[in-house]
Amino acid sequence: METRRTPLVNMVLKEIERRIATGVYRAGTRLPSERALAQDLAVSRITVRAAVGELERMGVVVCHPRSRPLVQAPHLVPNHRGPMQGRHTFALWLRYGWAAPEGPALMLGIQRALDHDNHRLVFGAPPDDPDMVQAERQFLQNALDDQDVAGIVLWYLGGADNVPTLERVRDAGIPMVFVDRLPPAGIDADFVGIDNEHVADRIVSHLIRKGHRRIAHVTNQDAASAVRDRATGYRKALLRAGIEPDASLEFTEVVPRYPGHDVWLEMAERMLRMPDRPTAVFAVNDRVALHLIRALEQVGCRVPSDMAVAGIDGIQAYQGESFLTTAIQPFERIGERAVHLLIERVSGDPGAPIRHCLLDAPILLGPSTGDESRIMGLHG
Repeated sequence: METRRTPLVNMVLKEIERRIATGVYRAGTRLPSERALAQDLAVSRITVRAAVGELERMGVVVCHPRSRPLVQAPHLVPNHRGPMQGRHTFALWLRYGWAAPEGPALMLGIQRALDHDNHRLVFGAPPDDPDMVQAERQFLQNALDDQDVAGIVLWYLGGADNVPTLERVRDAGIPMVFVDRLPPAGIDADFVGIDNEHVADRIVSHLIRKGHRRIAHVTNQDAASAVRDRATGYRKALLRAGIEPDASLEFTEVVPRYPGHDVWLEMAERMLRMPDRPTAVFAVNDRVALHLIRALEQVGCRVPSDMAVAGIDGIQAYQGESFLTTAIQPFERIGERAVHLLIERVSGDPGAPIRHCLLDAPILLGPSTGDESRIMGLHG
């Protein structure tokens, strides 16, 4: 039985395979050092080591002690240098790249769905700076200028700012499939994601069943549909339980005002100073939840005994951890389904009805809400 690889190991494996198949790493030469590959791909050396181990088992490289792996068999990996006739290039824009679990997981699903004899993938992700929207705009423009790009899978960031570029892509007849967040108003396109409102409702309802009545919601300034829908689900669960939503319990992540400004520590202190402070927090995503947990513990507030915390996305689950109660986004399935929709759109009737596909997001209960680690049933 094949050992289960993590999404990150799989993505490093695929990238090294691609470089071997395209001649970047030729037969008879040695791979770059483990350290160099880790720095190049923005992953740990442990991840690189695991990927190279898989390549050795496949017979693609040969490893010897105290020497770098030797490329042995490029014919065992997909040939990306075949003729371009009949091939489609798909462009992929991700909110997160190699360094976060969502990106590799989504890309793994995409790789599984691609026909590597007829498709190739152009990948882009925003730089780690405030100019993400501009980077996305340039990526879309490059895809528009590339005559070989037949479709785009898009984890959209640009809000209203990049709608004019999306309109140019649409008017050029290039189909787009949006993932995680709905297309902006005025852009009719296929979509794959989860039912964020329903998932948020279920998580907050679980907190209510555990006896919490003062439940805070911590969100961010992103105008994406996922953010809005999660806030709606939070309020919906409160109202069904007869709890009137309290605006003082809704917190928003802000940009640091000066170097070293810890916005999470400031937020945690604000929560604890409230005369009727919350006993639980529903965070808009796992990153927000984990930042807040760190800050709460820094000021002496214990999670979950003093305050329960839950999020959405499941990033710890992709890293083999299970402390945080969260909904696990099926990023691999999202990527796979997005490519299937794109292939159908490219090869079929471009005027077919738009499809919005909502996948299940199982809720993983964890110690952050005082639960034993388990998947919560539909009626749990």
